[in-house]
Amino acid sequence: MCEQAGTGLRMMRESWRKLGHPAPHYKNDRAGKAFEFFIPELDKEVDMASDLVKAMFGKSLRVRPSTQSPTQSATQSADPIERLLAALLAGEMSAGKLREILGIKHRPTFRANYLHPAIQAGLIERTLPDKPNSRLQKYRITAAGRQTLAAREKDAQ
Repeated sequence: MCEQAGTGLRMMRESWRKLGHPAPHYKNDRAGKAFEFFIPELDKEVDMASDLVKAMFGKSLRVRPSTQSPTQSATQSADPIERLLAALLAGEMSAGKLREILGIKHRPTFRANYLHPAIQAGLIERTLPDKPNSRLQKYRITAAGRQTLAAREKDAQ
């Protein structure tokens, strides 16, 4: 195990390059036990993601400017509820399909940060409200959800 210590950054860099992206750069501060990861041409990657969203939903998602660090991706800074609502504009979807679209693999995180807050706020609803744990359960955006999304988009402009 000790022989492999420190290979994580090298593995990430090689994997990123294998995907066809420019090699990332990093600064390693061993004394401070921290590192910074810089991804060249990140703006092009964000543009490609935006084009994908346009192709999938016929419109773009607006990500509001934030005080994020330069190493944080734009999708991390977007409001989780806003992302969920924008995905549901395409129609009713299962939780699994929503996680796939949003790129979230961890079910508990999805439920805690996206699904439950949106339901509690009345922004989305279940298609089978009497059977919340049904395998056939799907979710849809409510009128309040559409208004919230429209207001946030207007504020972003």
